[in-house]
Amino acid sequence: MCWRSGPGTAVRLVDGHEPNRGRVEVFWSSQWGTVTDDSWDMTDATVVCKQLGYERASSALHYAHFGEGLGPIWMDNVACSGNKKRLQECSFSGWGSHSDSHYEDAGVICVGQVTYPVRLVGGSSRNEGRVEVEYSGLWGTVCQDEWDIKDANVVCHQLGYSKPISIKVNAAYGRGTGHIWMQKVDCSGDERRLQDCKFDGWAVGDCGHNKDVGVVCSGTASIPLRLSGSSSGRVDVYYSGVWGTICDDSWDILDASAVCRQLAFASAAASYINSAHGAGSGHTWMHNVGCRGSETSLSQCSFSGWDSSLCSHKHDAGVACRSSVAPTSLRLVGGSSHNKGRLESYMPTAWLHWRNIQEEYRLRVWSR
Repeated sequence: MCWRSGPGTAVRLVDGHEPNRGRVEVFWSSQWGTVTDDSWDMTDATVVCKQLGYERASSALHYAHFGEGLGPIWMDNVACSGNKKRLQECSFSGWGSHSDSHYEDAGVICVGQVTYPVRLVGGSSRNEGRVEVEYSGLWGTVCQDEWDIKDANVVCHQLGYSKPISIKVNAAYGRGTGHIWMQKVDCSGDERRLQDCKFDGWAVGDCGHNKDVGVVCSGTASIPLRLSGSSSGRVDVYYSGVWGTICDDSWDILDASAVCRQLAFASAAASYINSAHGAGSGHTWMHNVGCRGSETSLSQCSFSGWDSSLCSHKHDAGVACRSSVAPTSLRLVGGSSHNKGRLESYMPTAWLHWRNIQEEYRLRVWSR
């Protein structure tokens, strides 16, 4: 018998003491439950790992390797084919239909590195809002219990801001929906990602959405960009540690011009829609981008918010940039006179050091 779940059904790994391993649990009928190890194999385990953002599975484990779970046993006789994207798309005996005990709970060990992005929602500007984190392909909130400025610092840095201004509690930016993914977060303040901080575990705890936490970050975050080609291609955006694409809703030459100027080209020659340079993968980070034509970076343009589930990769935006490079793309730094120094080249979002030129060497610039 083949059963299917709705798109909002999540999986998590529990009691593995490392984020990439644990007992497999699935959320169904408002409750977390386990999966039995009957017919459990590497194909099934790989579907779980890929659903959680990992590259693949290294082990499919049996007999409650990570301890026996509690509550219902939701899935039995799971049989996935290799092209499934979510465990709930695989065939199984039916929700709660089994003849097993928790000593047969299935587990996995996943391979690869994964970043779970965060975003700010519900604020009046991009630098403030309710903190949300994506896990198992679903956005959820963070509980305010033990939340402090060090935790907010990690969120702001992950989003490209310089520092936090304040934290907001008691659902100041409105109550979220879905899972409360993280509770009792305890960051040192130096972590690169919120997921690197200590917390109770994914969706562990009894916090309510009335305690959804928010932050206000300082400054304007840069939005790193790249093209799938050298001077033309699909536009990819780096947000919250993850590359994604831009939806072509209202995409035009003014938007393309902002992209090209940010990438140190003189201007845009064309804007492209309908994945003219191939479909991307992962998130569609931006949609309804609206540039006025004078912007020097995409971060200065308006857009509808981070992560659009309404736009597919069939609508990824692209650009073609004019090959002439802006004249300010080279400079000499740190020399005692104007004709010597460290040579730097302006590439996307940063000055890059090419080499150090010592005092005994001179750089001559020839003009024709």
